[in-house]
This record gives sequence, structure tokens and C-alpha cells, in this order.
Amino acid sequence: MHLKWNGLVLASLCAASALLAADVPQASSLPPQTEIIPAANLTWHDDYSAAYQAAKTEQKQLFIVFKNADMADFEKTALRNEKLLPLLNKLVRVMLPLDAAVQVPATEGAEPKSEKLLDQPAFAQMYKKPGFAIVDLTDEKSAYYGHVVSAHPLNTVYQTNENLLRTVLNLPKGSATQRALVLAVASHPEAPQSITGAAEPFLMEQSRHHSQLMVNYGSVGHHDWGTRAAEVSARLGSPSEVASMGSSENILEAAREAVDLWRSSGVHWGMVSSPHQYYGYDMVRSPYGGWYATGLFAN
Repeated sequence: MHLKWNGLVLASLCAASALLAADVPQASSLPPQTEIIPAANLTWHDDYSAAYQAAKTEQKQLFIVFKNADMADFEKTALRNEKLLPLLNKLVRVMLPLDAAVQVPATEGAEPKSEKLLDQPAFAQMYKKPGFAIVDLTDEKSAYYGHVVSAHPLNTVYQTNENLLRTVLNLPKGSATQRALVLAVASHPEAPQSITGAAEPFLMEQSRHHSQLMVNYGSVGHHDWGTRAAEVSARLGSPSEVASMGSSENILEAAREAVDLWRSSGVHWGMVSSPHQYYGYDMVRSPYGGWYATGLFAN
């Protein structure tokens, strides 16, 4: 279900993941503002509406930095890292203060009002803190178009530095949950190799489907594996699968918990740590708390 108006789109995919399904506020009709330049050879918008419209027109991801004094080190190091400039240059970039606001609709007969961007449901995983977020505006047909696909409050889960930024900018296209789980694998100190192959959309979809089955059953397992294995085998080759559950509300913490549980099992870690031709990861939140996670591979 989509509720649309000129300044905001809210989407609800399911009750358990309502906040992750909320589209970000869109560009208003305000004219573009002056751009700022915090680093040589890299320009930044300082107006959300102009940046959103540019990303939408150019079919790019929108990289948003919510800035205060605590972000100074990140700005000086990660955002000015010469090796990261080519990656950052692929995105439309905007740097905003924590109190940056957007126009939201009022009730019938009332005047529109201004609300902080970080107060919007789409940015709930930012926890109203400084940090950076990414909105995907690359493909109107994707399920995550117009959604926040990465949200990284300053040092709340990962240390906010050039290493984190490099990893996030290299993540495959996908939803916030898919990217969170891939990030947890990519950031593991043992460098598991399951993500060295191709991120396969069908496996991502099936990983979400199985995670939802675990939510429905209320248990970790390999529910309906025979059907899923047959479909993967027919399309991509020999399949294998891992499953677990993270208890945290925060999706980044839950993803790390899921990977830690796989690490504690020799069989599961053998699949996560081994290279595969194709992979997919996703997780779904239970209405009773926790996130059920699936990794699906094919060779």
C-alpha cells in the first residue's frame, strides 16, 4: 500500500517491517540550492530537495550525511579519502545538519508544516543521530526504490570510518535487510568468502521468502527446503542454505548476531566461509521481536 503526496511517500510491506518499508521524503518543488565543496574534486549538495531530485533524475543512489561536530573526523578522513572518491562520485551526495527539515502535509484544512528529516519513519534506524544513510533511486521497478537501504548512525554498531564507508559503498544493490546481512559477512574479521561471487536477485528473494517462513513458523529451520532447493537447482546449480536468528531490534546488530551464530556452527560456517558462484542474504523481523536470517548459495 502506498500513500503518496508531493513531499512524502510512505509504503508498508508488512507489519513486521513497516519502518524499513517507509519511502523517504521526496524532493519538493523548491529550486536547487548552492552546492558546497568539502573536498577537492567532490561536490556536495546542501539542499535535500535538490539532491533527491538529482538522484531521481540521474537514477543514482542518494548519499546523505547528517552532520554535526562529531562527524568532523569522518568528514576529514573518509569523505576526503582519495581512494574513495571514485565510489562516492557514483552517487548524488548531500550534507545536512541534524535539524534539516522537510515539508509534510497537515490534516485537512490546516497548513503544511515542517518536520525534521530524521524524525521521518524512513530514517528510524538512524536513531536521530549523526551519521550517513543511502537512499536507492536507481530502478523504479525494484522493491526498494525510494527506500533507505543503508543507515549508519555514528559509531553505534560499526566504527564510522573509511573502512566502513568503503565496504558500504561496495555492497550489492538490495534492501536494507539484505545489505545489512551482507555487510555483517563482509565485516567479519575472518573474511568469509560466500560473498565473493555474484549477488543473485533470485537468491535474495528466496532468502527473504524463507526468512518469512521462519517468522510464520516461529522457529529457525529450513522450512520447505525441498521446494526451494529444486527451484534454485533448476535455475542456478547445486544449492545450500544457512539460517539463524538475531535478537536485537537494530538491523545491523541483528545481522551481526546472525553471522556470529553461523560462526558457532561448523557446518553453517563452512557454507558462509566458502566461496560460491551465487549468493543471497536476507532477514525478516518477527512481530514478537528478533530477526530471522537466511543465507542461500548456489554453484
